[in-house]
Amino acid sequence: MSLRRLRWLAIVSPVLFVLALDLVRHGPLAWLRDWPGLLATTALLAAGAAVFSQFVFTAVAQRERTILERNRELSVLNAANARLLAEMRRREREAQALATIGGEISARLDLDETLQSVVERARELLESDAAVLSLVDERTGELFVAAHTGLRTDQLAALRLERNVGLAGRVLASGQPVEIDDYVAGDLGAPQADAAARAEGLRAHLAVPLRAAGDVLGVLTVARRSVERFTERDVELLLRLANQAAIGIQNARLYAAVADRATALAAMIQEMHHRIKNNLQTVADLLSLEALEGGTLPAEGRLRESIARVKAIAAVHELLSADNVGETDLRRLAEAVLGGALRTMGAPTCHVEAAVHGPAIMVSSKQATALALVLNELINNALAHGFAARSAGALDVELAASDGTLEVRVADDGAGLPPGFDLATSAHLGLRIVGTLVSKDLGGGIELRSSAGCEAIVRFPRQ
Repeated sequence: MSLRRLRWLAIVSPVLFVLALDLVRHGPLAWLRDWPGLLATTALLAAGAAVFSQFVFTAVAQRERTILERNRELSVLNAANARLLAEMRRREREAQALATIGGEISARLDLDETLQSVVERARELLESDAAVLSLVDERTGELFVAAHTGLRTDQLAALRLERNVGLAGRVLASGQPVEIDDYVAGDLGAPQADAAARAEGLRAHLAVPLRAAGDVLGVLTVARRSVERFTERDVELLLRLANQAAIGIQNARLYAAVADRATALAAMIQEMHHRIKNNLQTVADLLSLEALEGGTLPAEGRLRESIARVKAIAAVHELLSADNVGETDLRRLAEAVLGGALRTMGAPTCHVEAAVHGPAIMVSSKQATALALVLNELINNALAHGFAARSAGALDVELAASDGTLEVRVADDGAGLPPGFDLATSAHLGLRIVGTLVSKDLGGGIELRSSAGCEAIVRFPRQ
């Protein structure tokens, strides 16, 4: 019952009560005899009841208004608390989702699986229609789509763009998120990307950088097929996901690099075993030739020549183990062979100024072994014959490369070649070894000159 009805009831009830009581005490005839008094009494009672009810119900109405106002305040507070609780629960779910996503991304070591997991989680977390992850090509600098989900055509997935155009180009240039509520209505200077977005019907876009260790690896984009704005919370969520994704991408790349390196090392070790086997066979063949040759040198001299040849091969292996099993630096190899020959074959009574000139030139392990033996024989020949009975001399090794051809020049200022010398008919074992190695192992040729000393020039194609 409303307060107005209660008020009228409070006014009428006393009057009716008094009239009923008077009727019971005096009877109905008394009303007829004294109706003016009855009327005055009724009016007085009604006025009193009205005044009293007005006072009471004014206080009651004020109290009711106070209660209603407090109830409204409580309702507003409860609604705010409900929204806050819902927001806290949403953030808790998002935090749990991000933690789960981070664990999944970190656990994946395959790069393609990592990228696909990122776009699927981004689409799910931001309730979007599509998600695209673009990476920067390390060779060309272009952006290409590495993973995507939710696309209806292949037009967007096949794009390769310059890194300074389009939505992704803006992200790469600024290093900050870029949000567009209607991509189709704008013009970002990338006709191919604009046409692909229209074909997909994608309108609202949010793109953030994939950043790791200060480097921007690419761009992560989510899109919806409706015109709307992404919230600040959406931007924060996608940024956090992109940071986790960038770390996962780096981990996957490092793992792939390590796996490739392990495969390469396995192949190199196999190659090393093969080269060691061949070189041991070469050492055995050289010793066999020395034994069959005999010659005028005493046993000590022949032994020292053999030692120098073995050390030349050892120099190759030392450089290969320090650099790369597949190839080595010819300049460093020449320096190592020259130093070893001076220590092994150099006469203590002759001071030789020796040096290697030329650029660093990388050669294969097979060529390196042959060149080490060739250099050793040419240097030893200069030390043993060019500087015989001399107290000083100069020896230079020069390296050059041009148009796929390598040239090694060994020159001394010693006695030079004997008159009528012919390499083809020479009885010297070392020079015959040089001729065989240059022609068969290196596929090149050798030229000997004699002017102010002796000069040997070896030319061969680079493998």
